[in-house]
Order: sequence, then structure tokens, then C-alpha cells
Amino acid sequence: MFKKEKFLEEYKKNLKDIPEEKIITPNFSLIGPMIEHLKYKITEDELRKKYAKLISEASNPDGLTKPLLSFDNVLDQLSPYEIELLSLLFSVLPDQVYPIASVKVSKAVGYSQPYKNIPGVAFKNLPFETASVLISNFERLGIVYINPLQYVEPASERYAYLENSLLYQSLQAQCLASREQTNFPYPACEIEKHMFCLTEFGKSFVATVIA
Repeated sequence: MFKKEKFLEEYKKNLKDIPEEKIITPNFSLIGPMIEHLKYKITEDELRKKYAKLISEASNPDGLTKPLLSFDNVLDQLSPYEIELLSLLFSVLPDQVYPIASVKVSKAVGYSQPYKNIPGVAFKNLPFETASVLISNFERLGIVYINPLQYVEPASERYAYLENSLLYQSLQAQCLASREQTNFPYPACEIEKHMFCLTEFGKSFVATVIA
């Protein structure tokens, strides 16, 4: 009961940002799915607060122009940690562009990418593989866009996090040892530089639910 009371308190607090004469009774077909998702997350403080913001948007005529049900589907698939991460990255600077990179290993025939979409931002010392999975999830949900054709300048500085990493240096050493053993120019590893940012959908989602 305490958590339900907290939700109602947070919901009413959000309503204060809407002019009283504009507040409407939300359509249950809109908030019904949100309430269903909230039911399983009401004990998680951060998730509950985000649902309070989202549901209050359904009481605002201006909020009805936003894809609230899509926001609900996205929020339902995010953990409190992922919400915190989105907030750290984009709440203050929604137009920020960040470096991200993949490791490519060229072979005699074709190539492989043993490490893909490794972000160059602080992920609380998460392993590269874990950080990559989180970014991939944001991309899957339509929150971020990874641009494979552009990178962030100055590249020598912004991608040093990967070039100087133990992971990449170890892979380079393996490739070098293999080349010396076979006297063949392959395998050769290199860093493919990209960048990522919020999509337009992601900007609206962050502004409405996260910020």
C-alpha cells in the first residue's frame, strides 16, 4: 500500500506542471497497459517515478501528441540501471554525440568482428562486452542510432580508450604472433570508428520519461 501511495503522490506532483484547466481524464485504453506494466515495477523507486511521469502525460492534451504507448513499451524493457545510464548520457545534453567502435580482424578470406559497438563513455567500469550489450539494447528499442559512417573528432583522443585497452592490445599481439609464424600479412586487426546519438524518438522519450 505504501508504494501505491508513493506512486499517487508522484503522479499528482507531475500534474502540478500542467495548467489545471488543461488536465483531462486519461483514456483507459491508453493508461491501462501502463498500469499493467507498473504493477510489476511499483517497488522499484526509479521505475515507479518514470511511470508516474508517463501516466501524467496521458492527462495532458499536449502529451497525447506523443507516442505514449510506444514509450510505455520501451520503459517496460529497461532496467533501473539502464534508465540511470540514459539519464547520465542524455538528460542534460540530448544532442550529444559519443564515440563508439568495433574491432575488425581481417583474414585471408573475409573478416570477423570479435568486439562490436564498444562505447567510449564511462559505463561505471563495466566490461566492454556488457557496455556493448546495453548500447545494442538501446539501438534495438529505437532510442539511439549508431552511425557507422561517421566518427567523433579528434579521433586520436576520442578512440584511445579502445586502442590503449588491454583487450585490443592483446588481440593485436595475437595477430602479430600469427603473422610472424606464417609469414603472411593476415590476420590484421584494426579499430572501426563510429558514433552514436539519440534518435528523434529517443530525444522525445528521454525528455518525456527520463529527464
